[in-house]
Amino acid sequence: MRTRPLIAVVALLITALATFGPAPTVQAAPAGCTSTSNGLVMRCDHFVPSVRLRGAIGLLGDSVLLGSSPGISNPSLPTLLGRRNWGPIRMTTALGMRTRNDGSPTGSAWSVVGGWKAAGFSPKVVAINVGANHLGDCTPASVATCRKKVDELVNRILALWPDTQVWWAKIVQIGYPSGVYTPAMLGWNAAIDAAAKARPGNMVAWDWPAALKASDIATDIGGIHPVSATQYVKRSTLIADHLTLSIRSRFLGPRATAPASSPTGGLAFIPDRATRAVYSGPLAAGADTVLDLSGIVPTDTGAVALGLTSVKPATGGHVTLYPCGTAAPKVSSLNFDAGQARSAQAIVRLDPGRRLCARASVATTVRISLQGSFVPPAAGTDTFRFLPPARLRHDNNERTNDVTFGQFITDQTNRSGNES
Repeated sequence: MRTRPLIAVVALLITALATFGPAPTVQAAPAGCTSTSNGLVMRCDHFVPSVRLRGAIGLLGDSVLLGSSPGISNPSLPTLLGRRNWGPIRMTTALGMRTRNDGSPTGSAWSVVGGWKAAGFSPKVVAINVGANHLGDCTPASVATCRKKVDELVNRILALWPDTQVWWAKIVQIGYPSGVYTPAMLGWNAAIDAAAKARPGNMVAWDWPAALKASDIATDIGGIHPVSATQYVKRSTLIADHLTLSIRSRFLGPRATAPASSPTGGLAFIPDRATRAVYSGPLAAGADTVLDLSGIVPTDTGAVALGLTSVKPATGGHVTLYPCGTAAPKVSSLNFDAGQARSAQAIVRLDPGRRLCARASVATTVRISLQGSFVPPAAGTDTFRFLPPARLRHDNNERTNDVTFGQFITDQTNRSGNES
């Protein structure tokens, strides 16, 4: 019988392969991340420099947000925010990150935001996903303890960037085998709610427990971590959507008094039924392009209503329309981003020769169409009186050169509107 010797030989061969074969490989950490020797990702730090319409945003998080980092799930949270016109984007996440941890600066949100400031990063929004590592400190009976931790970080952020808004995600922790939310989770989330309520306009709380319950996202048994990259993408999408919808415009002031209207008589509006194109072509950066409307509008036209559309601009910028022979006002009639086909409306005075000038901040192509003309009114007709264009400071999470246009009002109805 040769069976037993054959088994012995196979066993010896397997032992030799195990002893002398190649060692198991450890997956390298994704770019921008660090990991332990066994491949456990500990921290990720990413920066996306692209400037976009909604402005700069910083993302801070513990292990729950770590899975939304570039290289760990795809599309990552920065990618999803970029698609929603956020940028630049800075994302720092680490296992065990706390609001403040003086013994581990890399795992301390307090230290991270200080590093952002030192590096010259200035976010309009700081989105925070920190809290699970403080659950030992908090219950519904000790909300004040956790409120101090939340306030400490929020106050730190507002001290670094006074105009910044804070977005903070609540946490989930489900007890086993009860299947109900733990007292520690309820206490921490109550602290976040209280901090947001005390700062209307400066802080927004995201109800992640409610969002999770309404979704099909699969998590671990405690409800803390999504179980796969696919599930993390679902969560990242919810975060990107909520951030984009919940961070709204804020008035920055100061309040401006509207300038006096023109002392001359108002004008009546005659719509152009055909909505004719008056210009379609390139505009050179910083140069005036003269549009002669004398052969199109009535001879007594003092102003026109126009529609403008950008045509695949190479870079972001703006276009200003104004009467030729006058100084270009510091307002824009159309704002656009790179590659964006964006439309706007403007009411523009004409010079005595029924001409207007178009000036672009960057070389671009536009289409301009006539919507109607303003002419001296018949007796008893409502008329518009124009106000000089003026810039009013505001913040709507869009381009920094967005402006508020001058206004026009009616003599008899006291309505208001916009003038380029």
